Amino acid sequence: MGSKLPIIYRPWQDSVFKESLDIFLHGGLPIIDLETSGICRHALRTGGCIYCDSFSLIGNYDQDELNLNEVKNLIDQALDLDLKWVFICGLGEPTNDTKFYKIVDYLYEHGVNISVFSNGIGYTYETCNFLRSRDVNLIIKCDSLDTRIFNFLLGGTKASELKVAESILETISDLLNIGYGGQNPTNLALSIVPTKMNLKNVPSVVKFCKQNTIFPLIGELERAGKAKSIYAKIAPSYEELKSLRREIDKILGYTYEIPICPAIISGLHINNVGDCIAHRLSGLSCPWFTLEEPDVKVLGNVRRMSLKKLRNELIKYRKRLLNSGLLEKFVQEFEKKNKRHVFGGCGGSGHLIVKSLISIYLRG
Repeated sequence: MGSKLPIIYRPWQDSVFKESLDIFLHGGLPIIDLETSGICRHALRTGGCIYCDSFSLIGNYDQDELNLNEVKNLIDQALDLDLKWVFICGLGEPTNDTKFYKIVDYLYEHGVNISVFSNGIGYTYETCNFLRSRDVNLIIKCDSLDTRIFNFLLGGTKASELKVAESILETISDLLNIGYGGQNPTNLALSIVPTKMNLKNVPSVVKFCKQNTIFPLIGELERAGKAKSIYAKIAPSYEELKSLRREIDKILGYTYEIPICPAIISGLHINNVGDCIAHRLSGLSCPWFTLEEPDVKVLGNVRRMSLKKLRNELIKYRKRLLNSGLLEKFVQEFEKKNKRHVFGGCGGSGHLIVKSLISIYLRG
């Protein structure tokens, strides 16, 4: 596909993966994958995105959510274990959570790198400046540059009335104006989910990414949440996705691939109520990479167990899966299913995950 250097999202670059893995294999905890809250004002105002994978869990605050002091305590524990990164993604919209900005400040003050997955709705210029000044890496939703189609995916009539897509595109413009994008590895990615409605719009978003040195995160539609009941109606076919992949490779000038997110191997996933969770069949720290409803194993809760103890519980659970043969069985079944995946999900391309999974567990 040519000799052009692939655009890489900074938190997912190979050096971060290797450093994090080295720390993790030597007893440390380089990454926390943190859900701050289930709050999502967009869901409350519009009914939410038509394919939201967590719709039953989002909207208002959960009264049992970790408070700011509890999150700071988590960070303090992880700093003693050589914390390098915090990934804030999943569940609600982080910027709607009142403690979010204080968490970012605390991480920045302690020299911890940050990656945030956000819908980008309602950002002020001050919000953009705050995030840039704290060196926050961002993944922003952007399914189409056509606001009519984008608003449909964001919730339909209500989203159109509130000009939600317009708000997101304005956020992206403001982020570019204050220094996001433009360098590789890049501090900005756009999350693009191909559906039958926006399939023809995806190439224009990828071209925009290429022009502005933004990583195009093209994650396949999950058969989960709200999308589960309408999946057959809105999911592109395998052949359509293959054709789209060829077009994207041509636009970019190289073979497109989503790198493995280092958090799924070398991090702990802590949800908004303090549970440390993993994917039940693989032991990976992200239960969403299979593009299906998450199959969750709860390893413990941070209110009752230290991060060091939870890290050890994760290691023991992974070894049980490996020694029992259950991990090998999962890998075989996942490889069969993955043959029908063209892009994979935000955890990384499926074949990359499988390729490294058993060898890394053996080393651990």
